[in-house]
Amino acid sequence: MRAGHVGGDVEWKERCYRLFRLLGLPPMFRALTGVLSGRSVLLAARLKRRNSLRAKLKRLVSIKLSQVADIIGFRVICQSVADSRAVVAKIESLGLPTRTRRHDPAPSGYRATHLEVQVDHEFPSGQSVKFAIEVQIRTYYQHLWAMRSEAFGEQVKMGGGRPQQRGYLDRLSTAIGTWEEENPDTIQRVLPKLAPSGGVAVVRQMPIGGQPLVEQFGLDSNEAADQLVEWEELTLGDTLFLAHSGSLDTIKTSHSFYVLGERLGVVLEPWMPQWEQGTSR
Repeated sequence: MRAGHVGGDVEWKERCYRLFRLLGLPPMFRALTGVLSGRSVLLAARLKRRNSLRAKLKRLVSIKLSQVADIIGFRVICQSVADSRAVVAKIESLGLPTRTRRHDPAPSGYRATHLEVQVDHEFPSGQSVKFAIEVQIRTYYQHLWAMRSEAFGEQVKMGGGRPQQRGYLDRLSTAIGTWEEENPDTIQRVLPKLAPSGGVAVVRQMPIGGQPLVEQFGLDSNEAADQLVEWEELTLGDTLFLAHSGSLDTIKTSHSFYVLGERLGVVLEPWMPQWEQGTSR
């Protein structure tokens, strides 16, 4: 992996540490594909964007860079509530130190289960360091809520926004929660079975109006990390490192904005509360 001094000293340290944490993605990806192989899920991972990382550190002033759990974040989207519970149990069975947080729901209306998994990375010198990796487990309907929330913008995602938007998201979350409580075994959307294969896409988000650049590599390819560093050194746009199971279609669903470069209209089920600009019903 190439290295280079980019920007000021603080920014350079943030970038170097972010890339260091990237080393934990491939082994965790292999562990998850191994324990979830054959299940009908979508599995993807991402390296947290620089801008998102800085915003989080600014918002949570009491935490250090090394304490940010979701610099490496995995997302598992499941067919049903029952499947999501089984996935949580499977990941916990890996035997890694894990803290489980159930958002059922969070104050914002967000629903999911987050696992904060502690992993070790050993240096060639024999020294090792522990850091956290976050695994989000969502049902497909919970994922629809999250995408609808993100479509309103970063402020709403963080719990802000106009009263009409917050009221609508509260109603949507309640409707999904009630439905899932009554139908825990019902398949919400048929998903492909996870195969123990995957790849990496390095995505460069361009300024508004520009098309994203996407390069695909094998999961263990050092070329992917080199491409990430090269694009970041250009300091234009924002670069994202994504791992996916099966094909690029996985992250078109799990992280659609990053790959498609636009906030597509989220298609909800007919029974879910719908949103119209300026009003909600």
